[in-house]
Amino acid sequence: METIICMIANLFRMYIVYRFVGIFFAEKKSPKLLFLVYGVYYVINTAFYLGLHLAWVNIINAFVGVAVIVSLYTRSVRKIIGVASSIYILNMICDIIATVPFREYVDAAGTSNQILFVFCDFLYLICELVAERILKTRDEGQHIPLVLVPLISVVLLMYMIYSGQVMGVPIVVVSIGLLLINFLVIYLYNELLFSLKKIHENKLLNEKIEMYHHQIQIISQNEKRVSALRHDLKNHFSEIQIMAGKGKYSEIQSYIGNMLLYIGNSEEIVKTGNVEMDSLLNYLLQKAREQLHEVDVKVNVPEDIMNLFDINVVVGNLLDNAIEAAGATDEKVLKGFITLEQGIFKLQFTNSYKKERQQQGDKQPIGKKKRHHSGIGLKNVQEIVDKYNGIMEITEGKYFDIRVLLYVSKD
Repeated sequence: METIICMIANLFRMYIVYRFVGIFFAEKKSPKLLFLVYGVYYVINTAFYLGLHLAWVNIINAFVGVAVIVSLYTRSVRKIIGVASSIYILNMICDIIATVPFREYVDAAGTSNQILFVFCDFLYLICELVAERILKTRDEGQHIPLVLVPLISVVLLMYMIYSGQVMGVPIVVVSIGLLLINFLVIYLYNELLFSLKKIHENKLLNEKIEMYHHQIQIISQNEKRVSALRHDLKNHFSEIQIMAGKGKYSEIQSYIGNMLLYIGNSEEIVKTGNVEMDSLLNYLLQKAREQLHEVDVKVNVPEDIMNLFDINVVVGNLLDNAIEAAGATDEKVLKGFITLEQGIFKLQFTNSYKKERQQQGDKQPIGKKKRHHSGIGLKNVQEIVDKYNGIMEITEGKYFDIRVLLYVSKD
């Protein structure tokens, strides 16, 4: 029985190591390669533990195994040693802490050593979840309830041990059951996160498709107008020549103005020459014109834009937030500008908003420290601002005002 529970507990520990490594490295590796490496590590580690009861051998074996796994993600010796040491030191700490409840507990069936394996796994899992919560900024707040699962398992085990109500084989079965429950809860939780991420990605993809469709319609309409004008160009020149011969210069100006008005497209609000930027801005500004009473956003960006993805994340999120906030008011006002000159990106949006808090003239410069402020995608924008050592400043007064300055590097 001790061998079985040791094998199951060690298998669960491999899974925790896998999660630990995922905290430090986001890169995805081949499932076959990971299965092979973790499988070999599991077999060797379990065999050494059961066959050789030498502490120093087990320590070296466990550390080397983790280091080999980390080496799949980086070639830096410093990183390999640092990450492997961090993971294994936490493992050792959990082992030491786990022995405390069992120091004075000995039962006739000798199950205390078996339960120690499971108890240590739960502590190790708690450490992993806490580390993930601290080191990973995404999905904030999600891991606090998840930590309660192994924590409650620890409490249940300690209660059964010290109450003496469940002894021998039953407590071993309960321990294995708790291990399986913890694994299933975490697995289902990760699957749920993956599904939500896919839903979010599909939503963004659909929005992007709609933006491109809108831009394609604009281009198609422009081509039709230019084609029609080109077809009738001879007639237009003849008419202008007749008016010029009669000295009707004011009528010529009016006639040419009508031609330009015909060529123009009311839906093409922005024309930078960059398809992605034009698609985004034309889509959102057209949406703003439909929903708001006053829209005045000036755009001055070049056709060739460095770091376009990051720029679009900033512009898209902040402009969408501004439209949504202004649309919820009676005034419905949106003003601002977007410029990119000499590697300096500047953005400012000023919009009407519902004042939920009385913070007249409250100026909030947002830097590395997190500010509690509502807004879809504001956290993503802040990450990009930090990436470029930029500045994001929010002022809440009569209007809501947000300013962003980025020092965009030229690759």
